[in-house]
Formats: sequence, structure tokens, C-alpha cells
Amino acid sequence: MLSFDELAREFPEQIWIEISEEDEENALPNEQDYSNDTARLNAYLNCLCLNLLLAWFQEEEEEIQPLPFPKRNELPSVWEFVNGVAIDFGKARFVIISSDGIDTDEFIIPGEWIDIPSWRGNYYLAVQVNCEDGWLRVLGYATHKQIKNEADYDEVNRSYLLEREDLVEDLNIIFVMQDLDENELENNVETLDNLPTLSSTEVTDLVENLSHNSIYLPRLEVEDFTKFKALLGNAVWRQQLYQVRIGNINWKPELNSDKIPIVSSLEYDNKTKFKLVDNLPELKPVSQNKNSNYSIELSDRNKDYNIQTNLPFYMALIIVNIVSGFTTISGAVEILSRYLGWYFGASIQALLFLLTSGFTLKHARWSKWMAIGSFSIISIYTSIFAYYDNLLAETRKKDALNRAISAHQNLVNEVFIPIE
Repeated sequence: MLSFDELAREFPEQIWIEISEEDEENALPNEQDYSNDTARLNAYLNCLCLNLLLAWFQEEEEEIQPLPFPKRNELPSVWEFVNGVAIDFGKARFVIISSDGIDTDEFIIPGEWIDIPSWRGNYYLAVQVNCEDGWLRVLGYATHKQIKNEADYDEVNRSYLLEREDLVEDLNIIFVMQDLDENELENNVETLDNLPTLSSTEVTDLVENLSHNSIYLPRLEVEDFTKFKALLGNAVWRQQLYQVRIGNINWKPELNSDKIPIVSSLEYDNKTKFKLVDNLPELKPVSQNKNSNYSIELSDRNKDYNIQTNLPFYMALIIVNIVSGFTTISGAVEILSRYLGWYFGASIQALLFLLTSGFTLKHARWSKWMAIGSFSIISIYTSIFAYYDNLLAETRKKDALNRAISAHQNLVNEVFIPIE
């Protein structure tokens, strides 16, 4: 495996940044800021990229202050729903789309970052994050116009797909762009159609339908994706849906006027009532909590459970498997009745599998199912081996006894009968 320095020399045109333990800790989200582990992992990766690239931009061009878009206190309401964050750098906007996947053949850009006019960027950076080896790299960039005109659109995932070979690796253009006027920058941006204007009823229906935190990917649940983009592009509506999903407010729609896009009576902590359009609840900034006891397993996108949750789970799984295996072995060596040992061990194994399957059914990814299956199969094979080894031993004993009886009978026939 190549070291960080060797990788940087292998791809000199790309931006390579090392990730320290402090960087990882600073990017960890507060668990209560998001409704599910998928959103928390999404927030972690995006916050990590944002922090490191903001510092990189600042070092490269000290006279220009890079600014995150949306503002930091609004970012959780974006990362709850979609991957991506933007940096406004001088006159240009750079949209950062991160991925911790190994396959980098395609650049996948969520449709929201392309089609929402207020989110649209000039340049889109493809960033690969490798937390296991401690680095990230910018694979290259594409313009908004290039993506809109040349990328394939995936209707299922509602994303634009661009081949990696179509990306430009040399990012020196970032600094050249600062000398261009706004009209020249606009040449890299495709004109967009306006998103539909949503009525109060439509917004209320969307918030009600998407408010359940059991829906991991709300962006894929709305039949008319343009309506979801219109909802997400409106900061007030997006905050309403976000606050409802994380449980900060109870949604009680009361449509009072067609003149206001949406007016809702909300109940906060079951006590204070207010109109969210007029008074948004104060949002905590994106959590960079160094003391957070919540961490995320990052080496594989499919491992979306945190380490603190996984470790006790797997330890308990191992212990129960050892106990069930011990009971079957005890039965085999007759410390316990062999039938008691066999049936008790098998019963524990079946109960364990049902409990863990039910516990992880809602959130489990393939890695978790494989772990459960592997532990169960190993223990069951141990039980079967112990049981059949016991049967084999008994069979051998019976065969030996039969041979002894046969030999004794032969001895009687050959010795005692002639004497008589």
C-alpha cells in the first residue's frame, strides 16, 4: 500500500490533505442533531471536508475569506437530507461533493445542488475521503454547465453522473477565476428554470409526509422531485421539516392565510407556542464536539453504526455464542446430558439469531447481517460437530463392545466347548 507522500507524488495535480485525529474529532456530529445514522455519517464526511478545504483555501489565498454555504448554523438542516456543501470564495462558488467509497469512476452529484437556483455553484469538486488511512483528495472539478449538459441523470437516485475522466484535475483555475468578472463566470453556469411555487397545503403535506425519522432518504420519497427541491431551497420550510424530524417541535398545521407561503402553529417542549415563520427556533451550530461520546465507523459506507454501539453488541454476541457452544460440548463429554446440551445450545442459538435480527432489522446493512450470520453459523457448526463427535464416539464404543462380545463368544466356542 502506498504512503500518503507516495500517493501525492503519483497524482501531483490533485489536492491531497492529511486527516488528523483532531480533525476527525472536530467533525463528529452530536447524535441529537440528526434523525438517523445515515444522516450523521453524511454530516461527518461533509463537515470534515468543509473544515479541511476551508483551511486549504485560506492558506492558498490569504486575501480572500472563504465562507461556507449555507451558513454553519443552517448546515444540519441540509445534511439531514442531502450530501454536499459549498464554499463561496471570492466571486465563485465551489460545491463540495464528498464520498468515502473506493469506486471513483463516477462523480455523483445530487440533483438539488444542480437544480436549485439559490444552491447552484460555478464549480463542483469531487472529493474522496479515506478515514482509515487518514487522507482526503480532490479528484477534480466540473462546471455547472458541463454537468447539466454532459452528465447522465439517474432518475432512481435523482443524481447527475459524470465520468471521472471528464473532470479537470488541475485546480489552479480556482485562483485564476478571481480575476474574471461576473459575466465571464456566468459562462460556466447553465440557466435554470424556476422551481414551482408551493402552496401552503402542499408544504404542509410534504412536511407531514416526510416528518417521520424512519424515512432515511426523504429526497427519494416524494413523487414529484421538483416539489422537494422547492421545499429544500426555502430555508424556512427546510428548517421546519428538519426540526420536526429531529423531534424538537411537534407539527400542528393551521393554515390561516393564502398570502403567507405557510403559517404553522408549533409546540416546543409542549409549552411554548409560536409561529415558526416569524420565530425560528435557535439552531446549534454544526457540532464539532470533542467530548462527544458518539463516533462513526468510517472505513466502509455500509458500516453506519457508531463504535460505542457496535462494540458491546459484538461482545455480547461472542459471549452468548461461546456459552451456547460450551453447553453442546458439555453434552458431548457428558458433563450435561448430551440431549440437554444439544437442545439447550441450539435453543440459545435460535433465540440469539431472532433477537439480533429483530434488533437490527430497521437499521442493519449487509455488513451487520454478515456478522450475525457468521457468528451463528460458526456456533451451529460447533454444536453439530460436538453432537456428531459424541455420536461417533458412542458408535465406536458400541463397535468395540460388539467386537469384544464376539471375541469372547469365539473364545468360548473354541476353548470351552471342546473341553466339554
